[in-house]
Amino acid sequence: MPSMGFQWVTIGSVMINVLIAEDNTAYRETLHQVLSGRFPFMRITETADGMDALHQALARHYDLIFMDIRLPQGNGLDLTRAIKAVFADSLVCVIRAPEPLHFRLPLPQHQDRRKAPFQPDEEA
Repeated sequence: MPSMGFQWVTIGSVMINVLIAEDNTAYRETLHQVLSGRFPFMRITETADGMDALHQALARHYDLIFMDIRLPQGNGLDLTRAIKAVFADSLVCVIRAPEPLHFRLPLPQHQDRRKAPFQPDEEA
């Protein structure tokens, strides 16, 4: 199988700095647990706010950033642009929570709710 160009490397005690910027507590904590359980060489920092994410990301270099697209006090795409302008080699994975699905068919205004939706032809 051809290589996809990605390779995880750990050399001795090298730590990878990771930032998780996600306002949903359950998602943020789950991602943190999965990453730290699978990759113990990751030093993970969390934030739930866009402005804090920007301050954290500009205060030190992060190798990998998980950035929610919608954060309080910040748009994930704008934050990513600002971070990449300073740390171009940071890998940013933009994430978003799934939207709840709502299936509702509107009832036409003229339709009488007392009538059945289908009435057989009397001539048949």
